[in-house]
Amino acid sequence: MNYRHAFHAGNFGDCFKHALLVWLLRALARKPAPFFVLDTHAGIGRYDLQSGPAQRTREWCAGILRLLERPPSPALADYLGLVQTLGLYPGSPVFSRAMLREGDRLACCELHPEEAAALRANFCGDRQVGVHVRDGFAALGALLPPPEKRGLVLIDPPYEDPGDIFRVAEGLRLAHTRFPAGVLAAWYPIKHRAPVRTLLDAVRAGGLRDVVAAELVLREPIDAERGRLAGGVAALPVRHGGAADPGRASAAARRGRAGRGGETLGGGAGMIRGILTIGGWTMASRILGFVRDILIAALLGAGPVADAFFVANRLPNLFRRLFGEGAFNAAFVPSFAGLLATDGQEAAQAFAGQAASVLAFWLFGLTVLAEIFMPQVMTVLAPGFLQNPQKFQLTVTLSRITFPYMPLICLAALLSGLLNGMNRFAAAAAAPVVYNLTSIGFMLGLLHVLPTAGHALAWGVSASGVLQLLLLVWAVRRTGMRLHLPRPRLNPAMRKLLRRMGPGLLGAGVTQLNLSVDVIIGSLLPAGTVSILYYADRVNQLPLGTIGAAVGTALLPTLSREVLSDRPETALATMNRALEYALLLTLPAAVALLVAAHPIIAVLFQRGAFHAHAVNFSAQALQAYATGLPAFVMVKALVAGFFARGDMGTPVKVGVGCVALNLGLNLVFMAPLQHLGPPLASSLASWANVAGLTILLARRGNFAVDAALRRSVPRVAAAALAMAAVLWPIEAGLRPSFAQPGARWIALAVLVGSGLAAYGVAAQMFGALDVRASLASLHTGLKRRRSQFRRPTPRAG
Repeated sequence: MNYRHAFHAGNFGDCFKHALLVWLLRALARKPAPFFVLDTHAGIGRYDLQSGPAQRTREWCAGILRLLERPPSPALADYLGLVQTLGLYPGSPVFSRAMLREGDRLACCELHPEEAAALRANFCGDRQVGVHVRDGFAALGALLPPPEKRGLVLIDPPYEDPGDIFRVAEGLRLAHTRFPAGVLAAWYPIKHRAPVRTLLDAVRAGGLRDVVAAELVLREPIDAERGRLAGGVAALPVRHGGAADPGRASAAARRGRAGRGGETLGGGAGMIRGILTIGGWTMASRILGFVRDILIAALLGAGPVADAFFVANRLPNLFRRLFGEGAFNAAFVPSFAGLLATDGQEAAQAFAGQAASVLAFWLFGLTVLAEIFMPQVMTVLAPGFLQNPQKFQLTVTLSRITFPYMPLICLAALLSGLLNGMNRFAAAAAAPVVYNLTSIGFMLGLLHVLPTAGHALAWGVSASGVLQLLLLVWAVRRTGMRLHLPRPRLNPAMRKLLRRMGPGLLGAGVTQLNLSVDVIIGSLLPAGTVSILYYADRVNQLPLGTIGAAVGTALLPTLSREVLSDRPETALATMNRALEYALLLTLPAAVALLVAAHPIIAVLFQRGAFHAHAVNFSAQALQAYATGLPAFVMVKALVAGFFARGDMGTPVKVGVGCVALNLGLNLVFMAPLQHLGPPLASSLASWANVAGLTILLARRGNFAVDAALRRSVPRVAAAALAMAAVLWPIEAGLRPSFAQPGARWIALAVLVGSGLAAYGVAAQMFGALDVRASLASLHTGLKRRRSQFRRPTPRAG
């Protein structure tokens, strides 16, 4: 997006920008009260178009020269009149000075000493103009608010640094906070569409509202090789209570509200919206997953066919969770988002296409090998099944049916990462809904056609992979991306991606590896243990998947942008808020599962082949998993702190230690605790993971618990304990109803509703949650989602 003023002076972009500037200043001058103008990147003030850089590019010939040769339109009369009377070609500070009245003031900032000297020479002895040799972004904090009650702030950097995109957005937020009555205007060139989208998304995440994006686009080329302005220019006037109404600046400019936010740090508003979007779709997926699991429990119970299917489904889903929620996103999203922000859509598109090609080549090769050697793979994953040859053979057969899901869902994860990198969360979060719907459809439709319900479920898994991939391909095409699969090549970018992804498979996926250890140990325990652990984990996955996946997925792009733009304080605040949001939801969820594990399992699964004995064992396993629920989610947030900084190795080292700890604890617990051993070992290993990651982040200066988090955690814990005190007597009183088929769902709804109400009241009483503020924030977020930025693109010529 590089746009040095001297090279482009007088071109069509300058004409558009300066005409809007004159219009805004003319509107401010309609009221008699004095106003203040701050020009953050002023340049030298005047430009000789007949020599120097402007003569080399001669862009002014198609800009101001063309306008002067034709009869002026009324809308441009003031602007062209000033150009003809001010001499040379005036820059924005000269236009601003010409529009000042007696009592108005202009402050010009220019960091480069030579240009600042030329600017001072232009305004020598002018008492209404101050020239400051300083960084324009820093001036927003130093020079605002002015004594005047109204005015204009123009942010017009050269965009030589890719981080300027985020500095402009942060500058607008800061300027509005310090000068809410001012008219804010930010200029950006259109070299690629992707950086413009990134800028407007960042402005929206900053909580500004009444934002008008006015753009003049002559054509839409992307010229990444030559690095020149390809043909688009734009201005972003932002009105917050000023005299002017920038929405009338152009008939083509349309207004879009982005919602009001307070002085939040770290892109918190955008992250919260991402968490809500991902969490909402994930919640829908979990609910459908429960419907599927209820059917599985009724048809298969906790018997050998259920054990065989759950092991067969574990392997491809291990890859799904690692790639969809862990290592691949962690390596791909920062690289893709960085290319999109700095080099534009074509470069990011080529990178994504090459990544898809390399990934597809290796994954389909791995699938062929796995299909051939599936008996050996199952010997490792379920060694206990070897004692029952029929059960082992069924497991191998079902695994061969489900394994093609792995390459399909990993490619879908790449497309999900692409969409997440563009802050498009909905389609990627909705894909698991397709998985559950397809599984339910195949189970019901093919139950009497195939040998067992396990076979129908296995075919449904692979079919869902095809449908999810098609959904995400459609979503990517809607963004304007056109991915092509070239010949797979391990070029430097791909080698870097694979290096970053490889260790992250373990670092980000340690939770899934711990659960895989649970399956291995479970296969060595009495028959049905694998199924018992599965049903307990499915209930545990409702809060874990909804909150954990949402926090981890939404946090990584936000944190990556903040690290890239060198804002360590903002990144630190973002980490603290992510942990605060996670604990606010997971601590009460863990306590609720400890109290109500038995009725939850009984109501959801006790029917058909799933008997009371299995209910008791699954409820006990669920309680053991619940002790580690907050840790499972915190790990996802803490790992993002390393991945956003390109550090994939440290989480690996911590993860290896935690896997070893989990395995050791499983071996210790296996004999005395039986089915309780695997979930309890996983929970303890996850808390060890949290401790290790937190200590290492803190030692590097990348994390410290802030005052808000220190204040929040004990209050949340107190509210969760108060909720438990309410739930225990209610659960005891409703216990007879849980055994009655007609009343069990109503009783569970009463128990869950009572818990939610008790926690809400207790959180409000203890100060852990401001319900009114939360409802207001949610209302604002919903309004914001209904009215996004609409960028007009009036065509010239």
